[in-house]
This record gives sequence, C-alpha cells and structure tokens, in this order.
Amino acid sequence: MRSCWLLAVAVLVAGCGGRGRELSPIRLVSMMKLGADSGDGAIATTPMVSARHPGGFRVVIARWSALASPPAVFGDDGRFLGTLRGDGAPIGRLDRPLFTRIGQGDSLWVFDNSWRVLIFDPSRRYVRTIAFSSPRPEASVRLDDAVLLPGGRFAATTDGSAVVHVFDANGAVERDIGAQEFSGSPPTSVWHIALAPDGTLWTTTIYGRWRLEQWDTTGKLLKVIEPASTWLVDSIADHRTAGTRPDQPPPPAIKAIWFDAAGRLWILGDVADRHWREGIIEAGSNRAQHIELDRYRDTIVEVRDPVTGRLIAMARFDIACGSIAEPGVLVHEVDTHAGWLRAELLRIVLDKDALDKPK
Repeated sequence: MRSCWLLAVAVLVAGCGGRGRELSPIRLVSMMKLGADSGDGAIATTPMVSARHPGGFRVVIARWSALASPPAVFGDDGRFLGTLRGDGAPIGRLDRPLFTRIGQGDSLWVFDNSWRVLIFDPSRRYVRTIAFSSPRPEASVRLDDAVLLPGGRFAATTDGSAVVHVFDANGAVERDIGAQEFSGSPPTSVWHIALAPDGTLWTTTIYGRWRLEQWDTTGKLLKVIEPASTWLVDSIADHRTAGTRPDQPPPPAIKAIWFDAAGRLWILGDVADRHWREGIIEAGSNRAQHIELDRYRDTIVEVRDPVTGRLIAMARFDIACGSIAEPGVLVHEVDTHAGWLRAELLRIVLDKDALDKPK
C-alpha cells in the first residue's frame, strides 16, 4: 500500500506564461486522531468533526450511520469524554445527526435529519430544540450546510429551490436567497456556505459549473465569481451516475469553503487519485467491492483572492479529506482495519514567505 506522504506539489503560473513546478507554500501538519476502540466513542461511518469548543473538546458525528449513534465528545488530548443526548422526549431525541456548530455563548448546535437543531449548553447539557421549516414540506429536501448568524438566526443550504434559506431564532423561514423557479425536478446545483469576516454569506456550487456568490443577509447578490479550474470540470452528469459506473473515476467536487484571518478564501476539493483503480478492492467469494479512500481520491486545497477570484496558491495531497472541522483544519478518515474509523485532524500551514517570492 502506498505511503500517504503529506508532500504537496503546486503548479504555479510563471509571469512569462509558462509553467514551473515548485514546492507548494501549503502543507499539512497532523494534529491528533479522534475515535475510540469500542462503545459510544467508536466511529462507524464518515466522521463529521466540530470546531474546537472553548471548553477544550470537539464533537464527532458518525454521518450516514444506520446505527444512529449519538454525537461523541473528545477532549484536546483525544480522550473520549462522553456523548450528547437529549432529554428522552421525542422532541429532545436526535434523529440521524448531521453536523455541529458552535453558537452564541459557546452553545452547541447539533443539526439533524428531521429539520431540527438540538441546542446544548457549554457544559454539554441539553437545553432545547428548534424545529425549523423544510423549504418544501411536501417533498424530500436534503440539508447540506449551515452557518450561525447573530441573534440566534441561521442560514442553510439545501438541494431545494433556493441558494440559501435564512431562518429566524424560532426556526421560521425569514428569507429565501437566490430563489429559483421549481419545475418538478431538483435544481442542477447544490451549495456549500461560508460566513465572511464582514458578515456576508458566500456560497459555492459543489460540482458542475463552478460559481461563487456573495450575498448580504437581506438577499442582495453582491458578487459572482466563476473561477477557471483545471481540476473541477463540469461533472453534473458524472455525479448523477456516481457509484453505478465502476469503470469511471470518482467525479471531482468541492467539499468546503472558508475564510482565514487575512480575509483570503479557501477551497477544499476532492478529485480522483491518479491511480484510482487501485483503490477499488474486491474481496470475498462474491467479489464485493470495497473502496480504500486514500488510494481512490486525492485532496485539492486552494487559496484565492475573494475580490478577483485570482488563484494565490494550490496544493494536491495524496490522501482523501472530505470535510473541515473548522477553518484551516481538515478531517482525514483513517481506517483502523478493525471495523472502526478514526478522524485525523490536519492543520493547513501557509508559508507566507513563499507567497511573497517572485514567480
């Protein structure tokens, strides 16, 4: 099995228009691994890791799990501390939790699959549940991403008929941003969302035609950027058949966007490994297929100027990172080969001196 060295090579465009290959100013540094060997702290499926809570812990959700395991809490030393549980009443029980956000007063907001947010206090005690409105109650709509806004409000992206839905503190729809005409079939694009330092909302398509949009919370479209990219090709058709064509590589996708303290826009992307076929493992008498993610997918990290969309730096890593825990911290899924997973946290380090060097 190949060793997954965290050595990234970026293609930098020289001033003369040619190409030169140099070491990327972007590198990854391993921080810690989360996941117990058994019990409630064991991670069975894709780990969704929260930002670090000021109390010195993170919440890990095993997403897409049929086991409906509760969110697990891990300390800064990686030790399993317990789980998040409601009050036992139907409104206080999590239904397939999706992700966690840290809210006002260091509260914990756990979004679940039933269009609800269960809120916990900084000591991880259950407080209340907000049941919010599905954008289309008569149909199945998937919640993709969410950010918390001042005053207990929040904004979410779905596969419904608007780019962003803004909800008030009681869960009612306050505003649909970028609403599209709905004709009976889902829109062609779904979106990730990020909250910029100036309080505006940024969204990006996840696959297909790459479109970055900046919105204010009143719903006004402030900016549109359509970056040129060599790795994110128009892949809508590929995503519709993903998993049904084992002879085709996994299609590229954007996994997250965020802003750093300097106001730069970062993108986490996912592409097929150059030797992706080696990641499809057949085992057993029925030759069932198993995917080894680090051999099947690679990770792309880009940093861009949000004013112009200009590419500042880019790196490709020979591992699969499917999400972020917080701005600048990637989540790498590690298979323990004992039926469980661990979430390795990798911090992005940007060499600012390398950025300043003439190309």
